[in-house]
Order: sequence, then C-alpha cells, then structure tokens
Amino acid sequence: MKPSQKKIITISIIIFLISFFSKTYLINKLPPSLFSDEADASYQAIVFNNYQSDYYGNKFPIHFHSFSDWRTPLYIYSISITSLFVNNIELATRIPSAFFMSLSAIVFFLILLRANLRTRSSLLATLAFTLNPWLFHYGRTGFEVSGMILVVLVAILFFLNYLTYNKKLFIYLSVFFFSLAPLFYSTAKLSILFIGIALLLIWRKEIFKLNIKNILFLSLFTLLCFSPLVIETLRNRAGFRFSYISIFSEPNLSKQVDQLRYQDIYTKHLNEIGVETSLESKIYHNKVTLVANKFITNYISSFSTEFLILKGDSNLRHGFSTHGYFFLIDVLLFFTGLFYFLKSKNSQLKKTSLFFFTIFLTAPIPFALTRDSLSPHATRLILMAPSALFFIALGINHLLQSSKKILSTNIIIATTLVIYTLSFHNFFHQYRYQYPQISAMDWHTGIKEVVLESLKDETSDKIFYSSKYEPMLPFFLVYKPYLPEDTPISKHIQHTDMSYFVGSDIDNQYFFGEIKWSQIDQYSKELFNSLFVIPKSEYITIPNKESFKIEKEINQGKDTDQPAIILTAHLCHPKPGANDNASGSALLAEIMRVLEKFQDHLNRKIIGLWVAEMYGTAAYLTTEFPKNAYVINLDMVGEDQFKTGSTLKLTASPWAIPSFLAELLYVNLEYPAFRLSFERYSGGSDHYMFSDPSLGIPAVSLTNWPDRYYHSSDDTVDKCSKDTLDWI
Repeated sequence: MKPSQKKIITISIIIFLISFFSKTYLINKLPPSLFSDEADASYQAIVFNNYQSDYYGNKFPIHFHSFSDWRTPLYIYSISITSLFVNNIELATRIPSAFFMSLSAIVFFLILLRANLRTRSSLLATLAFTLNPWLFHYGRTGFEVSGMILVVLVAILFFLNYLTYNKKLFIYLSVFFFSLAPLFYSTAKLSILFIGIALLLIWRKEIFKLNIKNILFLSLFTLLCFSPLVIETLRNRAGFRFSYISIFSEPNLSKQVDQLRYQDIYTKHLNEIGVETSLESKIYHNKVTLVANKFITNYISSFSTEFLILKGDSNLRHGFSTHGYFFLIDVLLFFTGLFYFLKSKNSQLKKTSLFFFTIFLTAPIPFALTRDSLSPHATRLILMAPSALFFIALGINHLLQSSKKILSTNIIIATTLVIYTLSFHNFFHQYRYQYPQISAMDWHTGIKEVVLESLKDETSDKIFYSSKYEPMLPFFLVYKPYLPEDTPISKHIQHTDMSYFVGSDIDNQYFFGEIKWSQIDQYSKELFNSLFVIPKSEYITIPNKESFKIEKEINQGKDTDQPAIILTAHLCHPKPGANDNASGSALLAEIMRVLEKFQDHLNRKIIGLWVAEMYGTAAYLTTEFPKNAYVINLDMVGEDQFKTGSTLKLTASPWAIPSFLAELLYVNLEYPAFRLSFERYSGGSDHYMFSDPSLGIPAVSLTNWPDRYYHSSDDTVDKCSKDTLDWI
C-alpha cells in the first residue's frame, strides 16, 4: 500500500530534519578545520558577494579562476548565498553540503518509492543513506560533490516520474538537473555521459515512443543545457585539472618503458652493449600497456574491501584510516539486494536496478583515468555510494517481503535498526574523538588561529608567512578578509624574488613563501620591525633568532601525557654488518627523518636512540629515566628473508610488564609476503635494558633470525631487502 501525499510530505520533512541535524552537529569542529580548498572557495564567495566576480575579475563566472585551477561554480554560489544569512564563513562554507545531502536523503526515499519498494523498506534504506559514513562525512565538508549527488538523484527521480506519468515536462527537468552535475563537480562530466548512455539503452523503447518533433526539441534542449559546459571545455577551463592529472599525461612514461625494456635485456644479456629490444619486450612494455595497467589497477582497487569497508581513502581528508565507507550489515544487505535483482521478475524494478548497477560499475572510471592518488579517491568515486545503497534497499525489501508473519517482520525491522544504530555509534565515536587528531595535518588545523593572531599585531611594518608547513595565502585572504577597493584582487598579489625571500606579496606588506634564513642576517636591521609567522619545525633551525621578531609559531603538537615512543637501533662491532645492524640504524634514521616533517602534529614525544649496543643504552639510562614510554628495538630488520633464511621475530615484553604493544605491532605486520613469528620474552639486544625490573618499561624487539651470514664477512648489503624495510 502506497503512502498518501500528506504522509510522504511528513516523512520527507522528518528525514530532512534528522539528516540535517546529524550533518550539522559540531560541523565547525568535525572535520577539525577548513582545508585550503575550502578556504579558497570561501574567499571566492566573499569576493563574489562584494564584486560579483572571482578574484581574477571575471564577472558572474561559469568557472571561478583560482590560483592553480578553474573551479566549478555552483558550490561557490551556494556558499555566497548562505553567507548572506550565516555570519560565519566556516559555517557558510559547510552548511550547503549538509543541506544538499539532507535533501538527497529525501530524493533517495522518493526514488525507492517510485521503484515500487515498500514504505518501511524505503524508510530503513533511507536511514542507511543518512548514516552511511561516506555520505555522512561529505555532508559535513565544503566539497562540491554533495551538490552533485543531489542533482543527479533529482534528475533520476524526474526520469522515473516521466516513465510513470508519461509527462514530457519530467524528462526535460531530468535533462536540466543532469546538466547541473558537472557545474558542481568536474568529474561528473564523464559520469553523466555513462548515465545518459545507460538511460538510452535500458529505456530505449520508452524514450523513442516520443515522436520525431519531441525528440528534436529534447535534443536541442539538451544541447542548450550543456552548452555552458561545452564552451568552458573548449576554453580549457572545465577540463583544466584533468589535463595534468590524467594517466595520459604521466611525464615519465617513456622512462618507465625504457627501464622495463632494459630489465628484460639485462636478464639475458648481462654486461652486453648494443643489444636490440626484442619484439616480445616491445609488446609487453610500451606506453599503451603502462596506461592500460594503471587504469585497470585503479579500477579494480576501487572495489577493494580495504577501501570500501576497512580503511577508506588513505588521504585523511577523504578517509578515516580506522573505518571504511560501509558497515558490515551494508555488505550483507548489498549482496542480498543483488540476489533479489537477479531473480526479480518485475520488469520496471529490474530495469531500475540494472540502471543503478551500471552506475555502480561505471562510477570508478573517472578515478581510474587519473594518476595523482596513491589509493582509491573517495571524492571521485562517491557515486558508488548511492548506487550501492539502492541495492542495500533492495536487500532490506527482500528480507521484509520474505517474512510472512507480522511478528517476524517487526523483528527484522527492529534488528536492522539496532545494528545500524550500534554501527553508526561506533563509527561516530571514532570520527569525533580519534579522527580530528589523526587528520589534523590534512585539514591544516591551527592555521586559522595563527593567521588571526598575527593580524592583531598592529606594530609590524611587514608580516612574513612561511609556506614550509602549508601555503597560507588562502587562509589569510579569507580570515582577514582581504577586500581592496580596486579590482581585480589578483593584481594586488605579486610574485616576489628577493635574496632572503621567494614567494608572493600583497601590497608589499604581507608576504607568503620561503624565508631564506641563511641569507637574511644582513637584513636584520631592515626587517627588525617585521613579524615572521613560522612553524615550530622551522623556528628551531633559525641560527640567529634574537635578531628577528618571531612572536608566533604554528605548533600543532599537543601537550599531553601520552606515553613517549623510543625507537632504538645499535651499532654493532662485527664488520661489515649490513644486516646486523646497519639495517636497523638506516631504518631508524629514515623513520626519524620522516617524522621530523610531522613533529608539529604529534601528540607525544618520539625519541630515536642510536647507540653502541648495550653500553650506549646503559649510558642513556643513566641520564634519562623515561617513566612513561614504550620501546621498539630495531635489530637486523633489513634482511632478504629468502637469502638469509630468516623470519622476523617479534619479541614481547616480560609478563611482569603487561602491555599490548607486541600484539598491536603483530597485527599490523602480518603480511603473506613475509615470514613473521610472535616470540616470548628473551634478551640479546637493547630492548632488554628497558625491561629491567628497576625500569619496568614495555619494550619489544624486531629481529630477523636465524641469519646464515650473521657476524660474518658475508653480512653485506646484497643480503638486505628494501621491501623488508618498507614492510617494517
């Protein structure tokens, strides 16, 4: 039984309110701060409200000219409108996303009803849509994809209405809303092409029932709606970003081909010169196969369980590292829905399901054509979410239809509600407490505060903002905000190249870029009344601090009582000692080199201890007594396990010093390509110094053992493996 119009309106309002509240709750803190792209969009909106142009002076732009790109317009216009009513630019930047995603939940509910799903099934599926981690997160960020999802779903709903009521107005509205999608998010251009082809193929009979005149008018209307996009593409604006991130623009393709072909030759013709490349090598190693391999790898990785269920995008602006984009119950319901789709005899439902399945399969193609992401890119793949949720809805509907009794139906509904509630509560706990800490750097946390603090200084002639942590120009522009009387604003921002500074300056007063401290001493008198805004990691490297006015530091490190982590590696007496223990020393040096870049964001002290074996550790412990710390000892960690016959032994702390450190390391080290074993406590290396009962510090050791070349002249670098070091 279909719900009445009044009931649908009431349900829609409730859905919107629940969704909007969940998306706006703590939206100014979760995610923790504005990312530079959000800041840039915010500033474009501020500039538009004041000058009706972008900051390059383009009036009412179809694409906003940014410093490094041409940005799609509709989300910026949304911020512009919202900021007229919301007197907080951060809220004005993110509220449109929450609004669009909440409306999307309503439209999704209506699509399910139009697909002849039960009302209760549709409501449960809409709850899954509202609580889905993927859509929940993107409904809280100032990213354009939320608007794209809304207009795509609205377009689909209007098309289904056309099929139901046979009113031509609906198909015109469908085309119009589809044309808006690429004006929200550029990647939608390709997605809309696939969606359009799917519509034409699946419902070709219904579409071509229109007479020639109506088809002609519809074609002209489609061309009119998409003409702004066509024009902007021809002007190299709509496709500007894709031109340098696509797999076809990889700058080192020729070098990669040459390297692979050389490796083929090297295997058979060692030390020979002038060997001709074989036909086989040319067939398998060329630009076409490299590009195809990258495309296939990207496409397949988009469906990986690690991405969709376990961890999400490795970029912490898009993913969470501790949680994927779907709950486990989603997986079960998705495959149930897929089964229901395959066995269904309902022609209309089967066509609608086939359409959403096509979206699910083609959604990864835009990402697969790019090369600038180390993992599946959640933003470019986001159309997978609503299409997967449609099959989750089918799964719920199938379960409820299969239930013959009212009691069992209610049990299924109650169980589903409880599981979704608990799953979301678990996700939100991590999202609220862990995520802001681990993603602080990715969200540029702290830059707003330091910019606002620096602008309070009215005594400095000039302010220099270091870009060593992150380019600060977008944040300065939006938080000041910088609005000169004459436009375009871009003419006030000039490139500057001085002996002590390289970057950009605004009106010869505000400077953004690289400060050359080695060259700046001779200008100390000239710059005495200048303020330098720098990260702590840069501050500690300045040789002559007292000569300059350095009042502010971007210090993202948190002063907490979290236990310190001590990483140890020793020097060993036998020569040459490549594995024992130059490998541990090298890994320690590399870890500390990388961590130095992030020291402003660490919430605990991390100590690298490189010492003579045993004696050096003992000497350290006579001057330092780490009361609250964990120790990880790196000893013989670089072994080529195949050559040395070794297994990585993870040695735990004594039972008298309870700790989960060894277990935590073990579950993160498990990998089928390497041998790993969990060992009870034993000595033999520096970790046992910390495990002494007088100290009682949890200390574990990582050691490859046995090693057939141990303490011999054959312990050379050819027995080491970069892959093993990467693994550890």
